Amino acid sequence: MTTFESDREYALVIVPFRSFLHTVTTESQLAALERFREALAPDGELVFDTFAPDFEFICEGYGEPDEQVVEVEGRLALLAKRQIELLFRVAGYGEWAVYGGFDLDPLERSEQEMVWIARP
Repeated sequence: MTTFESDREYALVIVPFRSFLHTVTTESQLAALERFREALAPDGELVFDTFAPDFEFICEGYGEPDEQVVEVEGRLALLAKRQIELLFRVAGYGEWAVYGGFDLDPLERSEQEMVWIARP
């Protein structure tokens, strides 16, 4: 995601299945967003999805020891809405929006999937 180059421009770049979360450092996140932007046509769109950790779940268990085994290949970044907005700004995007699911509903609850659409 961070090193590809394209010899053409695309009207749509889709990063599916929360795969952007596998860019775990700020440097790799910016590099990926910059590569996507460079591959977009002037009126093209970048689309990817993320999730927000459930705040109530975190608060309920905070401070209480709990052990849970979760098997994950690799690491995932947990990106807050404002952090993604800042990444878009620094990576040179002109506009972006976030929706609460693939039907482009308003983002109103933390359990909704965050679907991002950005334009150069």
